[in-house]
Order: sequence, then structure tokens, then C-alpha cells
Amino acid sequence: MRELEQYLGERFEPRLLHWRDADIVGELGKYQDARDYRRRSKPLVYREAHLGESEWRAPYLQFAREVCGPTDVLDYHCGVGSFGLRLQDDYGYRADFADEKGECAKFLKWRIEQRGASSRVYDIDKDEIPRHSLVICFDKVLLYPPEQQLGFIELLATLGEVVVFNLNTRDFNYDGFYYPVDVEALAGQIAQKFELIRRWTVNHYAHLFAIRGIETVECDTADGAVIDESPGDDALEDEPQQEVTNG
Repeated sequence: MRELEQYLGERFEPRLLHWRDADIVGELGKYQDARDYRRRSKPLVYREAHLGESEWRAPYLQFAREVCGPTDVLDYHCGVGSFGLRLQDDYGYRADFADEKGECAKFLKWRIEQRGASSRVYDIDKDEIPRHSLVICFDKVLLYPPEQQLGFIELLATLGEVVVFNLNTRDFNYDGFYYPVDVEALAGQIAQKFELIRRWTVNHYAHLFAIRGIETVECDTADGAVIDESPGDDALEDEPQQEVTNG
């Protein structure tokens, strides 16, 4: 959280470091809707920054790195950009970002400037976003109601040669901020509509998917086979993370 403290200076509020999902319920009433909340909420910036540093999300990046080695990556619905910045800072990817205009995007632009990086931050509501070799989008399908979730994944598939995302089975239905996800029903639709590269289940409820984008161009994937390898509900909780070698 050091970066956020530097960014906010005297405006930094330590109490917001403990902001949790359940706090969203009371906060939503101050805004027009969930989208307005995501744009204007300052506590959300703290929450996104905290989650970005959480090690329980490490399997997400491990999965993305195994599927597609260092290349240009678009972190879509990126929040404060922690996933894309980690891939860029530590693993040699070239990251761009896309999200709604708001407080999180302001902080992300500051983070990019501090690094002297040339990364672009696209406004998903108005900018034309170029196709990237890899698109990552984590913990965001549940922002859309069930009837829109497959369409959102299809949108992601138009933006990248390979797309990595996750579906969550945990109940995050907070008064319309998060929506339930029927993972197996949606997984069946994904398998019918897209070329599935790999599926991996971790941490009891996070189901990671890698698919080839629409009008696919060759990407440096691990291999051409479809892989469904679920190490068990608690395998990555009980065992230390293993280093992934690219290439």
C-alpha cells in the first residue's frame, strides 16, 4: 500500500485499508448505481490496491504466464492495474490497461507515470481498444448479470489472441454490485462457443479459463491441447507456489 500512501499524501486514510466486500452494501446507497460507485468511490481504490497485493491471487498470474509467455498484454477492467503492472514489472510483459474512467484509473495513471512506462490506459466506454496478444480479466465477469456474462466474455475474445479470465462460485451477490455466476452452465457455453486452451480450478471457488480469441492469431502458448487440470480445492492453499518458467 506504499504507492497508494505516496499518491494520496495527507489524504491517505488508514482506516480504509480494512475495507471489505461486505462494506459495499452500505456504501452503494450513496451512489446512483454500481457503475457510479465504481467510478467515484474512494474506498474502492483502497480495496483494489489491497487485493492487488494479496498472495491468494498469485495463481491467477501463474496461470496467465503458463498459457502465454511474455508479450503485449491488456489488463481489462483493471481497477488499479495491479495484475498488468506485476506482469510488466516482474515478468517482462508489455502492459496496457482498460477500465471505466474514475478514481481507480487516476491512481493507475499515477503508478504508470512513477515507473516512466509508456503503458496506455483506455476508457472502455469510449476508446477504440487495439487487439493484444494476451488479454487478462480477473474477478470481473460477476459484475454483469447472468444474461450478459457470455456476451462480456465474447467481447474479451475480440480484444485478444488469447484471453484469460476467471469465474467465481462464491456468493458475491451484494444488491446488484456483484451477480451470481453459474460456473458449470457458463463453462458449457464457453466450450461450445470458443476454443478452450486450458481450465484450472483453485482456492475452492476460482475457476480459471484460457480461450483463443475470435479471429485468432498465433500466440506462444504452452501447447495446442485442451487441458483441464484441477489440482483440488485446496491444493494451492496448502502448498507453496512454484516458480513458472516461460518459453
